[in-house]
Amino acid sequence: MRHHTFCFFCMVMLWPGLAPLFAQTVFSEKALDYKKAMLPYDMPYTIGLPDKQFVMLQELKKNTMKLGRYDQYFFEKWEKEIEFEKNESVPQLFLRGDSLISFVFTPRIAKQELSLSFRYFDLQSGEELAPTNYVIALATEDKKMPRLAFSQDHSKFVVYNYKAKKESSSLLDFEVFELGKETPLHQYQIEADKLAPPLEYAVHLSPAGDLLVVAADATNFNTQTYFWGAKTEGITQIDNTFFFERPAGRIQAIDIVQQGASSYFVTLAAAIDEELIGFNITGINVVLKSIMFTYNQNFKKEEITAAYEGGVVTSEKQKKKLLEIPESLDNFRLMQSMENDEKDVILIFEELDVMTDFHQNETHSLMPWKFKSKNEKYHYGGDLLLYCFTESGLLKWKKAVQKSQYSLGNSLGLSYIPSMEKNQLRLLVSENSKGGNIYIFDINTIDGTVSSKTNLLPDHSVELVKKYSCWLQSQAVVVCGISPVNASKRTLMLVEF
Repeated sequence: MRHHTFCFFCMVMLWPGLAPLFAQTVFSEKALDYKKAMLPYDMPYTIGLPDKQFVMLQELKKNTMKLGRYDQYFFEKWEKEIEFEKNESVPQLFLRGDSLISFVFTPRIAKQELSLSFRYFDLQSGEELAPTNYVIALATEDKKMPRLAFSQDHSKFVVYNYKAKKESSSLLDFEVFELGKETPLHQYQIEADKLAPPLEYAVHLSPAGDLLVVAADATNFNTQTYFWGAKTEGITQIDNTFFFERPAGRIQAIDIVQQGASSYFVTLAAAIDEELIGFNITGINVVLKSIMFTYNQNFKKEEITAAYEGGVVTSEKQKKKLLEIPESLDNFRLMQSMENDEKDVILIFEELDVMTDFHQNETHSLMPWKFKSKNEKYHYGGDLLLYCFTESGLLKWKKAVQKSQYSLGNSLGLSYIPSMEKNQLRLLVSENSKGGNIYIFDINTIDGTVSSKTNLLPDHSVELVKKYSCWLQSQAVVVCGISPVNASKRTLMLVEF
């Protein structure tokens, strides 16, 4: 018989100023069984379902995990152990339709191959269905690490950033697969020097199988966009320029959002060393082969101050220096872009001294089961900066969310968990200062106003673990908290607010 502890409490408090604290209830809680050091890889292992249910892929021991579906009281609908090969990477998890999919991406550069493994589980019963496996041969003389990106609906994926094992080594290959089918749906190629360093590039695969590749050159201030249509022949190329008042040393990140069947928003962030100095956002139409708009933003002191004015903070009990407006955006990164119902695009920048893969739709590294568990280095996570643009490229609003986070040895407790419902952006964040640990911000993306701020667990002192936390509904979340004084004490809580 499983032991469950239930806590019921309801608190109503008012926050001085703009955002009130709403009532919240810890509906149920349960100890997380696993007591060893967690795998350091930062990826979603918990997915919310309707009726306050959720699925979780939980660590058990080396090469073994537990997959289960649970209700709002943490009773299991079904559970099953899954074993993985010792030479495989640690798995990832996503949901598509009525299937849970465990996905393993294992590059074996010494063997000149990439191994991909997809295992399917029925969402209702947990029954495992027939898997799909791929082995892709890599060129012997090329040491590039292959990458993989999914379409937004996870119906397709593209393998890229590698040279195929064949006579010609001057071409980079892009192979598009439909999930569950072993034969490539499309095969695209491009001259390797068009994407060679110091160029930075990113890809976007549409649910229809269209592929967009954007390469940016910080030295020459230009971008080249390459487009292959699933139902058209040949390649479309569109060039554009950007400009920053301080010459960028590198392109830090590129993010792509598809706005319509033929239109895309492309955002690139520019940096000098670890300082974010600006970004460019450009609208592209691949059918008209045209630039719809382009917008350059420089992060000078007055712009940073303007973004912070009218911002919000997690807790005023932070140290004063953490609440000061920064002179420059050191260690700020472009994390992701999100789209609301009005087709506005919200860019999210975050201060992090170590990158997290939690928000990414790309896989590109080997994640071994064996890792160093005694990493005593603390990593830091700071403020969020949000910029919202209309479909026509006009800046609507900007907003800062100030927070202070640290995490020992990895980024599992850093960053945020987002949720977009129509035009409401919700951010679940943690805070390491006194007076509350986990907060929820509701931001109206039409005008940028913060409609509410919730101190989610005012009576609990825990450190958030994102991989075992998720949104369930508009007013409920599952959070995993670690005791700050006992790292082996981990609790799952379903919280209504």
